[in-house]
Amino acid sequence: EPCRFIGKSVNLGGYARAVDWIVTTAAACAWAASAAPVWVVRKTKGEYKLVLDHVTYEVTVGAATSNGLRNLSTHRATAARSEAQLWKFDGERYRVVRNSVR
Repeated sequence: EPCRFIGKSVNLGGYARAVDWIVTTAAACAWAASAAPVWVVRKTKGEYKLVLDHVTYEVTVGAATSNGLRNLSTHRATAARSEAQLWKFDGERYRVVRNSVR
């Protein structure tokens, strides 16, 4: 099966409705079981802009905001290692502000 994109609309900026997207590939698209590429795109002025590009397993949209957009957390793990990041929007894109590796 060819790779295809799948996604979920999310509300990053407290809009009346969800207009932003978290996107990945279907069926892992030959990526590792513990992580796959994830893209967060924001709709501004009728266009979509990439604001986060990360390899992870899970993305959580938080309630707290930075520069008008909700903070995000990501997580991925294997039997030997676990990684978690907290991301905050800097006005242009999301940046890691906390990284935990065990």
